[in-house]
Amino acid sequence: MMETPSPRVFTIASDRPFLSVLADAVLEGFPRAEGGRPSLLELPRWTILLPTRRAVRELERVFFERSGGRGLLLPNIKPIGDIDELPWPAAEEANLQDTPPAISASGQLLALIDLIDDWALSNPQTRLAQDIRQAPHQAHALALSLSELLDGLETESVDMSRMPELYGLETARHREAILEFLDIARLRYPSRLDALKLLSPAALRSLVLRREARRLDETPQSAPVIAAGSTGSIPATRELLKAISRLPHGAVVLPGLDGHMDDASWEAVGPPHPQHALKQLLDSLPIDRRMVAPVPGGNGATRGALASELMRPAETSDSWRDAIATGIPAIAEAMTGVELIEARHVQEEAVIVALILRHCLETPGKTASLVTPDRQLARRVKAELRRWDIGIDDSGGEPLIRFAGASLLHLLIDAIDSGFAAEPLIALLRHDLCRFGKSPETARHLVSVIDLALLRNGQSVPHVGSLQEALRKQREQVLADSHRHMALRRIGPAEWEQAIVHAGLISQTLASCLQDEPATLAGYLDRLTAACMAMSGDMIWDGAAGEMLQQVLAALRTESGLLRSCDRGRAFAIVKHALMIAAVRQSSPRRFRLSVLCLREDRLMQPRLVVLAGLNEGVWPSLPDAGPWLNRPMRDILGLQQPERSIGQTAHDFIQAFGAPEVKLVWSRRRDDAPAIPSRWVLRHPGQHLRRHHEVRHHRH
Repeated sequence: MMETPSPRVFTIASDRPFLSVLADAVLEGFPRAEGGRPSLLELPRWTILLPTRRAVRELERVFFERSGGRGLLLPNIKPIGDIDELPWPAAEEANLQDTPPAISASGQLLALIDLIDDWALSNPQTRLAQDIRQAPHQAHALALSLSELLDGLETESVDMSRMPELYGLETARHREAILEFLDIARLRYPSRLDALKLLSPAALRSLVLRREARRLDETPQSAPVIAAGSTGSIPATRELLKAISRLPHGAVVLPGLDGHMDDASWEAVGPPHPQHALKQLLDSLPIDRRMVAPVPGGNGATRGALASELMRPAETSDSWRDAIATGIPAIAEAMTGVELIEARHVQEEAVIVALILRHCLETPGKTASLVTPDRQLARRVKAELRRWDIGIDDSGGEPLIRFAGASLLHLLIDAIDSGFAAEPLIALLRHDLCRFGKSPETARHLVSVIDLALLRNGQSVPHVGSLQEALRKQREQVLADSHRHMALRRIGPAEWEQAIVHAGLISQTLASCLQDEPATLAGYLDRLTAACMAMSGDMIWDGAAGEMLQQVLAALRTESGLLRSCDRGRAFAIVKHALMIAAVRQSSPRRFRLSVLCLREDRLMQPRLVVLAGLNEGVWPSLPDAGPWLNRPMRDILGLQQPERSIGQTAHDFIQAFGAPEVKLVWSRRRDDAPAIPSRWVLRHPGQHLRRHHEVRHHRH
């Protein structure tokens, strides 16, 4: 019987530049046991799996820098678990050619709405079903929430057949109704996917990762394989990491495993702790924490020890007093380059962050990143930087709904929803793309005439289909009444005629949006697209945002058959949601020295300066939310992780970024016109404990 090899697991400290250390180690032969620098022809045999595409691009750049700008055959660097691009090898080698494709996110949403309709018809006695039938657009919000639950269940590989066990709990009557509703997730949705010959995105990802893990177990690779930067929070990812760790030349490189923590604290690590996911991963391999060796060059310094104390579990926090009393010099050294900044409100916080980033550019070659979960704060910072014509790389992109063509469509939806009331109507007509074939200046001027004559005259707003007739009457009244507003009397005959013709085009286009409403999503999409095209022409499809809009609408039209019945409110909610979740990422050949990193990306990226902003409790970390469907006892029965796990994940992201050479911790005293408190990690800031320690000593003396 062959002996199972010990897992090959390594780590890079949080205060070391992860990708640079990894690249240097690979160029020295890591993880081959025999060592030796790989030749230029050997290096492409290495396979390196990273958590994100941005990390892949950054590691490629690091390798290029290490080559001195010369040509270099890179290792095979892939994002782990990317459904569109298998980690390796080709699909036929992984026996996935017969696997059904994944349903898209929008297709999943439409299928769930349709299933909710069916459930409401078959359960007319329940209050929820009655509400859905009276207001069909509510099914959209229910489907969104249900899709989040489904993704969580499938990601964590929860056995759906265990759901009937939840009926044994003593629950309120509304909980029993919820359990009946969840039959959609347990029975109806899987049956619908089987009929469509599709898989859910989370199920396909897990299938790809598990098949790859089995392939590696059955046919071990002779070439080096490295999985770096993943915490193994997904069960299928843990299986793949376990398979890689057993390879003769395999290696799993963990980001920031805490080697400073004492055993009592390690035993006390729970879901809210940054080491929780890594602890679960080590238990599943299984391997003792002390067996994890640092990658060559990956040993940490005093900042890592400080981070360990900063995140000490509450059960052993009584050791803080001794740690501070005996470690003041080490803490002071670790705090070099760390600064805590308190802002009065969010806008001031954005200005402060922008000034810090701008000042960074004063030093040639220096790089800086903003790390925050608050996308609104990130947009404010980017707006401040634009005032100085400073570019910043933001891989998160901006919602499609903020761009020209999509914003025109959004304004059209709002105007139709309001019955073309004055305010949303004029907002639509003043959009830059709403030109009806005229130049921007001419269109703006004619809309100003219509606005002044019909929408600001103190009278009721005419029906959108009779704007032309109403404008003619206004012209006659202005000519007959010398007491009318001087601005109206200054309008010449030619301007009146042009405005009347323009009003006719507006009426012809917009009135059709209220007539003979279709009963399908495709019908509404065709109507909205035709109206936007009449207003803007082909300009609605210009640029990257226009291409993205075209793709979003085409996908919705293709998948609209999944939803058999659709009223106006539901159709508009679906379209607006699609416009909000689609992100436009501006590509640029330039490499910016400033960047915005999402929490998952900051684990591996380490610029010279990191600004951790939005550090308010409830923002970073966010409040744990179990969702409306499953309470805590239900989650325990199903084996589903409790929501506090998200705190641990964001805490790990915080610690990884905290290891940068220079760190600014920024928070606001007020958010949303209400007092706010700093993040729990700011309250654990060592400077505060040092100050209290000195105050106690002074009081004793």
